[in-house]
Formats: sequence, C-alpha cells, structure tokens
Amino acid sequence: MTPSETETVFLGWLERARAEQEAAQAGEIKRDESRTNWVVPVDLVLDEPGGERHLRSRTRDISNKGLGVHCREEIPLGRSVRVYLRDGTTDEQWIEGRVNHCTMTVGGYKIGIQIGT
Repeated sequence: MTPSETETVFLGWLERARAEQEAAQAGEIKRDESRTNWVVPVDLVLDEPGGERHLRSRTRDISNKGLGVHCREEIPLGRSVRVYLRDGTTDEQWIEGRVNHCTMTVGGYKIGIQIGT
C-alpha cells in the first residue's frame, strides 16, 4: 500500500470516528478536539522472520496523527505495524504505521501508532 493510499484509508476512519462521537455526544462539549474516542476491533500485524504475527486489539482513540490502541502484548518503540479494521463494515481496509509509545496498563498496553512509515 502506498503512503497516499494509507492516508486515504486512515482519513476515512477518522471521519467515521468523528461522526460516531458527534452522534453519541450530541450537545456535549468535547474535551479535546484533536483526539476522538473510537473503540473498534483491529488486528495489529507485525512482520516476523518466520511470517506474520497477528495481535487482536482494539482502538481507544484516533487523531489526525494516528491511533491509540489497547493490546495485550508489548510492541517495541519504532516497530512498523499494519492495522486492519475488523468490525465487519469494511473490505480488508488497513493502514501502516509505527509505534511511537507503549505504556503498560491494566490488562495490557496502551500503544500509540503514528500513521505512515
């Protein structure tokens, strides 16, 4: 997937998340306009020497720069990752990104993924 295609898919996800949040919070003031709460199931795919490793995860939020994800496994900083949306509404849409933070939390890790590579 080219960087342009990744950005196009990602912007579609961001638009969808913002619309869903606006519908859920009609009349409420947003606490941070740059970050939109969006919880959907995703697969994080890491290229490994023996093949691909798939980690079932879920998003936490989305912004103009990337995704916040909750995952059960730690992913090293700087690691490239593909994110596949698996909510049943898309045909294998995915984006490429890079892990820019990974923080241990209850039940796993909060991971920040910056879009693009």
